[in-house]
Amino acid sequence: MRWPSAVLALTSLYALFLVIRLPAAVVYAWLEPHRGDITLSDVSGTIWQGQAKSVLLQGHRFEQLSWSTHPFGFARGCIALSVSASLDSSPLRSDLDYCLSGQTTLSNAAVTLPVSQAQKLSNLNYVDADGLLFLDIQELGISDNKVNAVSASARWDNASLAFGETVSLGDLTAEIRLNDHNAIVAIIKDQQSTTFRINLTLTVDDDNTVTAEGFIAPQNPNDAEAHNTLSLLGNPNKQGQYQISYKGTL
Repeated sequence: MRWPSAVLALTSLYALFLVIRLPAAVVYAWLEPHRGDITLSDVSGTIWQGQAKSVLLQGHRFEQLSWSTHPFGFARGCIALSVSASLDSSPLRSDLDYCLSGQTTLSNAAVTLPVSQAQKLSNLNYVDADGLLFLDIQELGISDNKVNAVSASARWDNASLAFGETVSLGDLTAEIRLNDHNAIVAIIKDQQSTTFRINLTLTVDDDNTVTAEGFIAPQNPNDAEAHNTLSLLGNPNKQGQYQISYKGTL
């Protein structure tokens, strides 16, 4: 029984070797009926390690895309990739896992870009925002259209919002986690150590529609200055919480 098992294992490894050595441009052409609204230009390299001069994804253009495949992912039933690109000269990089279980995980992601550009990517254009965003995502997991893992930190330098009038918020920092009820919780601090708490339930549908429901509130309910800042969002409820409701596409 050992010989058949050994032959099967070697055959499987050889087949895998042949697949990952396929030219990326050839595979990209094969996938044309299933590419959706993703368009790559000047694809080169292999599935294992390759590049594309640019990527057009839902109207957003990314430049200098490159990827490499990690073999250890196959042992977990996943395709594990390291990906890097640039958006308007802003560098983007991340590790991605696509697993047979349906779990998709983004990790070790580093993003630096103007907030105005981040707004365009997320379609959050109902308010004018300015500043520079630094985002460090240790883990972001999605399964069954729901976020099931979040661990991230963010910094927003020279933050400002405009609702008819411009409000300068200085430099903001945030720690973002998932609580026991699968709600995203972000603790935000400004330069004066005024602290806000965001609690969001986030879902992502098959058509990339994102729905977010929750609230933001001062960590200290008696902080008048914090309430004054949040009054831009409307009136609070009896618990001093300002409701957040968003639905849009990524």
